[in-house]
Amino acid sequence: MILINGCKVEDDDKDKPVDKVTYSLNDINGTWNRHSLVTSGNGGFWIYGNIENKDGTSTLNTVLPGAGTWDTTYSSEGTAVSAEGVITWAHDPAAHSYMSSDKRLWVGTTVRGNLYTLVFDLKVVAGTNYSTADFEGTWHSFYLVSGGQWTGWVRAVSVMNNAGKCTSVSQVNSDGDILNTSGGTYALAPDGTITLASNSYHGFMSADKKMFTATMTDGGGGGGLLVSLKEVPGTTFSKADLEGKWAVHTIIAGEENITEHGIISVDGNGNAIFLEMNRDDGSIFNDPGTIAVSITSTGEVTFEEGYHGFMSADKNFFIGLRE
Repeated sequence: MILINGCKVEDDDKDKPVDKVTYSLNDINGTWNRHSLVTSGNGGFWIYGNIENKDGTSTLNTVLPGAGTWDTTYSSEGTAVSAEGVITWAHDPAAHSYMSSDKRLWVGTTVRGNLYTLVFDLKVVAGTNYSTADFEGTWHSFYLVSGGQWTGWVRAVSVMNNAGKCTSVSQVNSDGDILNTSGGTYALAPDGTITLASNSYHGFMSADKKMFTATMTDGGGGGGLLVSLKEVPGTTFSKADLEGKWAVHTIIAGEENITEHGIISVDGNGNAIFLEMNRDDGSIFNDPGTIAVSITSTGEVTFEEGYHGFMSADKNFFIGLRE
């Protein structure tokens, strides 16, 4: 089961005026909310918490199910940010993250021993206040589960009202099942924290209120990671929105457990090639062949072997799942 996401690096359409985004260590200063999934041959689990960054020193405060595997609080020096937006840590040489162009999200992977991890970090923006009314609208959700009685994914389209009540319009899982519509009522605290009736559910909403991430214990006991993107009425998409280079991070969960990161380059005809794909075992592969990528006018992204994803309304991020 594979989750793949991409952050736009640069646009290859030379007719478009694009201001090159540059990054510095100052861009990660502050507090970030983290949600992550850990998978291994022995199962999987979730981690959530926050990171306090200040001038190259990062303090990670985490919550894990049960006793967990890593320290719940860890502080280290040596955090670095390249001018291109790549984030690395001296204490974790396998870690690699990429920051979005609005500098309010980074996505990354790492591996320690046989623990393979995908992380999403959303910035806490001072002065942002939230209410359940921020849920109102249609959301595209991508949920990956590792460990427990079932490892797989679920993708869903859901409608939420201004009281946080959610009704899933469609749900499909990796077994090919079309699931019954379901729902629940979510709470959104003024600080952006999202909770559900399940004690294990913990989420956080982005400052622009168009994305949220969450972790939870799946019904079968495995660890679950959820990423949801909001539809913005009036937004239309075309193949031109795919064109350019995308920094991607991937996690594979199941019989084989892998993380990798690299670049997807897409031309104006939707032809994509993979560049500088770095796997956690140190191997690198380039251009394994051209893959056709498509996008609908409503933002659904599809390519190789059943991948189904969705693009954010600002057209600088996509996420999806496949077998």
